[in-house]
Amino acid sequence: MLVKVFSFFILMITMVVIGVSKEYCDDKQSCQNLLLELKAGSSSLSEIRRRDLLIIVLKNSVRRIDMVMIGVMDDTKQHEEMENDLLGVKEDTKLFEEMMESAKDRMIRSVEELLGGEFPNRGSYENVHTWLSSVLTSYITCIDEIGEGAYKRRVEPKLEDLISRARIALALFISISPRDNTELISVIPNSPSWLFHVDKKDLYLNAEALKKIADVVVAKDGTGKYSTVNAAIAAAPQHSQKRFVIYIKTGIYDEIVVIENTKPNLTLIGDGQDLTIITGNLSASNVRRTFNTATVASNGNGFIGVDMCFRNTAGPAKGPAVALRVSGDMSVIYRCRVEGYQDALYPHSDRQFYRECFITGTVDFICGNAVAVFQFCQIVARQPKMG
Repeated sequence: MLVKVFSFFILMITMVVIGVSKEYCDDKQSCQNLLLELKAGSSSLSEIRRRDLLIIVLKNSVRRIDMVMIGVMDDTKQHEEMENDLLGVKEDTKLFEEMMESAKDRMIRSVEELLGGEFPNRGSYENVHTWLSSVLTSYITCIDEIGEGAYKRRVEPKLEDLISRARIALALFISISPRDNTELISVIPNSPSWLFHVDKKDLYLNAEALKKIADVVVAKDGTGKYSTVNAAIAAAPQHSQKRFVIYIKTGIYDEIVVIENTKPNLTLIGDGQDLTIITGNLSASNVRRTFNTATVASNGNGFIGVDMCFRNTAGPAKGPAVALRVSGDMSVIYRCRVEGYQDALYPHSDRQFYRECFITGTVDFICGNAVAVFQFCQIVARQPKMG
């Protein structure tokens, strides 16, 4: 017992020395576990630079996620017969795995950025700060979305441990940021600084010119290569560094579209927000989890949507029903219409930019944890459910 108390005391001193606020290490058990991991990775904590300490924490957290995922999978198989809502558990398991993979990806990218040699310039600072915040969002999304029951009782303690680690990592990161960070503040008057990293030809080219250089065309009348949006997205290359443009001609496309995180740098361009419409009617009443109700869900980084409508027609009585969910970093929605009722637009995480959009809904119709900028947008509340 004395050894445990002494270890915790040493960790608190270490955190104070490296500039991390005690409020981020208020979970005694998590801090003790972290201390043991750090000691295993270095002979002397006092000799570790703060950036190196953060890298160790992130690498250990990635390994911890792998252990948690294996443990949850084994527990779920053992207790499957005891579950009352197998469909709900299946949906929760898919969400849990998706969020864990997203958190791992953000931490791995953060480590690469920290080791890249350019840190802490403005771009690298913004990247790591965004990604570590997104890690926390992934964990909290699991806690908020997973339904009450035995499955949640099994995963929640593990998620709380991961949340503690994410908070410590964020605190460590803040401690190594420049004290005078005025140069980190965006000085671009009309758009976020990260927009320079997006291929802006898609935004500033004449719409007709962009359609002419599209990689594939979608058309209901058979004049395009594909007749559905999903078929065109399936044709997009995986993990591509080059932008892939899909031109969607005038029409109403009744389909649920999911852009996986393996499909970055994807552009969807339509003929106008009243002409090219992707529509669906999923809601929490039939899908259970708000996260999975989106008519269009984009998980790929660098997504751009131009001149189209994202619609959910579930209605005001069906509860949460998302028209557009965006979870990818550096995403841009330009001259689009987002139309629904409750939770119509879900800017879930990372950096997003909305310009000249029309967004309408009833209750909480813009919700999420993204760092989102809305520029020259119309945001209109519509009639909610009566009574």
